[in-house]
Amino acid sequence: MTYQLRLTDLERLHRFQTRTVVASSNHIKRPAYSNGIIPLVSQVICPDGFERLDKYLKVAQHPYLMHVVMTLTAMHDRFLANFDNTEPSLVERFHWIRATGMFRQKLSTNIRVEDKDPIFATCALLKGICLALVEAATPLQSWPFADNGTLPLEWMRLQDGVHAIYELVHPLPPGSAFNSLVERVAGRDSVFPVPTSGTFGLNHAWIELFGLDEDSNHIDHPYHGAVRIVTDLLGIECNKSTIFEFFRFSANPNAEFRRLMYRKDPRAILLLAYWYAMVCDSFWFIQRRATTECQAICMYLERYHGGDDLLQSILDFPKQKMVFRVTQPNTLC
Repeated sequence: MTYQLRLTDLERLHRFQTRTVVASSNHIKRPAYSNGIIPLVSQVICPDGFERLDKYLKVAQHPYLMHVVMTLTAMHDRFLANFDNTEPSLVERFHWIRATGMFRQKLSTNIRVEDKDPIFATCALLKGICLALVEAATPLQSWPFADNGTLPLEWMRLQDGVHAIYELVHPLPPGSAFNSLVERVAGRDSVFPVPTSGTFGLNHAWIELFGLDEDSNHIDHPYHGAVRIVTDLLGIECNKSTIFEFFRFSANPNAEFRRLMYRKDPRAILLLAYWYAMVCDSFWFIQRRATTECQAICMYLERYHGGDDLLQSILDFPKQKMVFRVTQPNTLC
């Protein structure tokens, strides 16, 4: 059944284009998102701007992408209206249910060349939605205290799935609005490549807590790569220009480290708390999760591992960041 875009939908698309795209991307992604997504949702352009959209009948040409756009924008609407409101609106639920169902159906079919751009755009927006999907209102309602009937750190698993889908549409067709984005991201060299082994530059307390030595490396030692990423990132500010560096942590391929996080291993979730503390002021869609779950991890480690003096001394950074964070007004848009 074809979904006919109503005036309220068109107004929401306008907010996506003029506000949510700006708030959800940086200088590298914004041109591709601004120029590439809305034309995939609807090709009919209103010559008089959005003031006269009621005079045009628009039909979504890639419904799964349209519903994802609507979901993200409705989430952003709620965030701006009341940061403390964690209850998804009826609009969010309506579009999210349809987006996931239609996208699964699309992925179960043969992927045509003309499907690659809308699938790519859908994946790009899903990464933000995965992080923004937070219904816990307090730290005690959040992971690691409460699993809420879902898999531990489900947002991280969902993002792994999104990256797998990216592979289905690679390479993008010639003339794609997203080719320049892919080339720019692929051509970026990390400021902090992960050393293959050793403890050079690490604080003695970190070496002791994580059991590192000169033979430790990011392949064989579960903590080594994550420790290196976190300690390197402590030296730079997380903002829209540097966010690529910070997402190296959530993309850490060490399977054993992932398993340790899922099992609430104290050292693994300590590193996750550091990451949350560093990224919580970067983008609106990560702010609530990073703040609430960082607070929850700090409380969890104090409650169940309070006797580990070394761990508690290293926990001080995310704890202090959360004390500062909760006293500051929300400034993200």
